[in-house]
Amino acid sequence: MLEVYSSSFHNVSNWKRNFIANLNITQFSVTSSVAKIVLDLNHLQNQTFWRNRPGAFAEVFINQKTHEITMVRDHFGIEPFYYYFDKEKFIFGSNLPDILRCLDTPPEPNLDRLIELLTRNRIYSDETFYKNIYSVEPGSITKINAKGEKTKKSFWKLDSCADDIALPNDKAYLDRFSELLHESVAFNTSDCRDQVCGELSGGIDSSAILTTAAQQGLSYPLFMHTATPGSKQVDDSHLAKLLLNQLNHSQVSFINADQFDPIKEFQYCSEQFAGAAPYILFMLSQNINRAVAASGKRILLSGAGGDESASSHASNTPFFRSFYQQKGYHATWKALSRQYQREHYSPSFLKRVVALIKLAHPNAYDFLAERMGAEGLVRKLLRKQQINDAYFYRFRKHTLRELEWDRLQGSESHPLKMRVEYSSVLAKSMGFNFRYPLLYPKLVEFCFHLPLEQKRRGDTGRYLIRQYLKKSGVSEAIYQKQQKVGGIIPGTLDKCYRWLESGKFDAHFSDLPLMKYADQNTLHKELSSKTFMYMLKHYHGMKLSDSAINR
Repeated sequence: MLEVYSSSFHNVSNWKRNFIANLNITQFSVTSSVAKIVLDLNHLQNQTFWRNRPGAFAEVFINQKTHEITMVRDHFGIEPFYYYFDKEKFIFGSNLPDILRCLDTPPEPNLDRLIELLTRNRIYSDETFYKNIYSVEPGSITKINAKGEKTKKSFWKLDSCADDIALPNDKAYLDRFSELLHESVAFNTSDCRDQVCGELSGGIDSSAILTTAAQQGLSYPLFMHTATPGSKQVDDSHLAKLLLNQLNHSQVSFINADQFDPIKEFQYCSEQFAGAAPYILFMLSQNINRAVAASGKRILLSGAGGDESASSHASNTPFFRSFYQQKGYHATWKALSRQYQREHYSPSFLKRVVALIKLAHPNAYDFLAERMGAEGLVRKLLRKQQINDAYFYRFRKHTLRELEWDRLQGSESHPLKMRVEYSSVLAKSMGFNFRYPLLYPKLVEFCFHLPLEQKRRGDTGRYLIRQYLKKSGVSEAIYQKQQKVGGIIPGTLDKCYRWLESGKFDAHFSDLPLMKYADQNTLHKELSSKTFMYMLKHYHGMKLSDSAINR
């Protein structure tokens, strides 16, 4: 039995403690938002309560009579939450190094997870790189009873099969979107208006947040990555400057990669993650993180999550499958051919259609392509609209909503979860917290259940958020922006690539553990795997012997 009130229980991150006397329960709580602390035992089992609770939070409830431990974490894992459990000891907190320091013996590495990281380049699960140390899954309630048995259940599940939200007209949808976005920005800034700053990328999502804040009379310092001269990365700072001029906003710092030292940052990050990090890209925003920390602001508003939720950034393929299911074959094929005729049959589109026709009609394709060529066949079919219904069932397995669900809660949700969780770990170590207005649960649920025509119309995706910016008077160059460049890390990643290619990393990336398992088929995979193992090797505070991490 786990005696949680003996010396074996540790709250390593100084979470707020509260004793609920009438229930004989001790509660430990941490929140970086204005969410209320729970004091009612019934809430532990009430999934609706947790689902409707916004903001970042992590809670531990310990029943002194039954010795049952209950752990709850916010919808997207904004609040980091780790724990050690071995049936004799329970330790929890907001970061791994503090937990490791409480252990009597060096931790045993979870080699299976490390090898999986090297083969896949990024991983996300409730297992960490150390045995018996876990993270609480976002949007879940985890219980450990007195026998040490663990159970998990989700308190927030989006339903990809649910009916669309039905509102009277376009104006009603736009008004509701505007209402929820304003509600989210107000919620995320009401307790810290003088302590807020923000990311700006020149893209749709960060522009929507800044525009909303300005309408609420809130002006705050902004930080934006800019491309280093000579870099291959696209620089959207001209769009950001256009918006800033419109809003008469001058508090902005444009930051490039000149002062970004990859080795210094990888060493710093290894000390915050107790070795390897499960993902590389979030570490490449450390130039912005350091600028925010130096400003003294304690809240950074980020547009992260907009692609997966509010702005419905999805490709044509799942959209047309959904369109086909709703409108039928003739309307879909007409829309598809009309769109790509305007784009002059891009090579990527022609290649995709060839592959799909091969799958649907292999014999006919071979016969006809031999006579008129693959490209000629595709063009003719598009002009005559002569591909039967089976073609559309070859469009990937996802409808648009199924794709969105996959990116929010399914098998493809790890990029969002990793960015949110691991960025929060670094931010906390530097004295500030991230907040994500576009990951406000009520806003996410509304956008998730929008009908198809509110997500994409014709050639234009991310329809509703574009209409919001248009209504707000934002320049057309911004709200009609089509290219997605990932401008949050334009210079730092390119700098790391140059260092790797020039040999500048060689002295640091030598004699690394477990590299025989690494996938290094691309420059990015090589950079990722070597960085992960460099971080593991650098972090000797974990006291792992060479034999423990080399096998």
